[in-house]
Amino acid sequence: MERWPDSEFARLVSDPNQLMADDQRKGREESDYAEVYKNYREGHYMPVIATCNFVIAETPNNHLLPKYHLLKALAVGGMREREAFRTALLEVTSKYPGSDEAKAAQDILAQLDRSGGTSSGGAPPEVVAAPQYTAGDGPHFVVVLYPNSAGPIAPQKTRISNFNQANFKSKPVSMEATVLDTTYQAIKLGPFPNKADAMGYYNLFMATPDLAGLNDAGYPAFAISTANFALFYKDKGVDAYTAFFSENYLQGQ
Repeated sequence: MERWPDSEFARLVSDPNQLMADDQRKGREESDYAEVYKNYREGHYMPVIATCNFVIAETPNNHLLPKYHLLKALAVGGMREREAFRTALLEVTSKYPGSDEAKAAQDILAQLDRSGGTSSGGAPPEVVAAPQYTAGDGPHFVVVLYPNSAGPIAPQKTRISNFNQANFKSKPVSMEATVLDTTYQAIKLGPFPNKADAMGYYNLFMATPDLAGLNDAGYPAFAISTANFALFYKDKGVDAYTAFFSENYLQGQ
């Protein structure tokens, strides 16, 4: 309290119940975001933009602000306002540099540039060579790609959290969901110290009946090294990496 009076630790020392209150607040914020995202998926772009503007202006400490900025940009894009779409994407990249949301915005901007500046039509995107994935050990993630068309992601995150609590209580598994492209959100789990641990998690995840509808629906899911994930997130070649995963991880198990 004396040496670091303005730190997060000092705040928790002065009010031990604050940690629980923070968790409850984050839970409410995730629930609210899931509802806004549902409206976006249903095509209610104007209400989504209005809600995002309100959250951004009135709740500056909301831990999902980067997601709200990106969702606002996507809703603007849904209204086919080309220049406003580009401006909103650039705002995401400038406000949250280095974040997954900024990377997603940069990728969308690149797609717009390749297609002649429009979100649909125009010249076809240029062909990009598949990344050179490398086989190896070391830190890994397990990634599940959840289709935007499958509905809100929040209930699935709750199911995965329950699975983690039941099976990995002594070794907590972090979970992060972010927009991959216009088709998928990526649920990233881990990190795991090596390939074997990641595959142990993957195999149990895919075999657990409590995750039916998520692990048996044909959604892409795989273990991936941290180095390969950086390439995959940039390239977004789902088919290319799942083929690599099948050959280098599944065959011979």
